[in-house]
Amino acid sequence: MSSTEFNNIPSTTTEDQWRARERSGEVSASEPVWVFATKSLLYPVIPAITLLICLLAWDEPLYGPYILVGVIAFLGVADLLDSIALRITPASAMALRCLVDITLRWAR
Repeated sequence: MSSTEFNNIPSTTTEDQWRARERSGEVSASEPVWVFATKSLLYPVIPAITLLICLLAWDEPLYGPYILVGVIAFLGVADLLDSIALRITPASAMALRCLVDITLRWAR
């Protein structure tokens, strides 16, 4: 391949690049098993581990209500973080993103 042929390689559009960046943190079954498991369990495990650390710090045994709080926290965080975007973007950035998105759609 000569150096002039590199200019003929099609580049991805900015819209595709935006979408790829937005999906980078999402869980996908097409990823390797260990990546899928890590992404799926990372956020729900954090409150359960925090509860265990607090119980150890205050020398409390893990029993009844603490187990219930741990299970509810695990399930609640898993459900909550599936429906909420993890990154908070400022309103001005959102407006600019919408403007770019609309402009790209109209340009087609």
